[in-house]
Amino acid sequence: SMSEAAPSPGSSARLSAPIATPRAGKVHPGLSSVTKKYAVAVSGLALVGFLFVHLAGNLLILIPGAFDQYAAALHASPLLPVAEVGLFAVFVVHVALALACAKANRQAKPVKYAVAATRGKSTLASRTMVVTGSAVLVFLVVHSAHMKFRAPRFGNPAVEASSQW
Repeated sequence: SMSEAAPSPGSSARLSAPIATPRAGKVHPGLSSVTKKYAVAVSGLALVGFLFVHLAGNLLILIPGAFDQYAAALHASPLLPVAEVGLFAVFVVHVALALACAKANRQAKPVKYAVAATRGKSTLASRTMVVTGSAVLVFLVVHSAHMKFRAPRFGNPAVEASSQW
């Protein structure tokens, strides 16, 4: 009837509606696939930003005494544990959403196309993301074990014994 007004384009009814997917007419509340992909991209950029800052700090080893001052200041900061937890959270969000996107993509098209028409348009980075991501994960586990939790190292014992950090 004419007395029922349709929601206006900016109404909250429209914003809070669950996301409909074509699979058997089911409705799934949550993030859209585009939002998940943007979150993966932003969290990935945040992780790359951390790597650049981390590299810059480590390059201070080239300046006599600068690295020890940097390391001492870093370890004395009460914000270091907060930053470590935040970095871990960003990493977990990045991996979880990337896996969720990959799973949704596989479920959307469980049977591969007969012809890989887009093969030439994908980049080497996109095709090797699982391998490079896994390699980074292994490195992070080993690096954290050695640097944060002081696991035994495989280096020069004389250098390790004299190193404060």
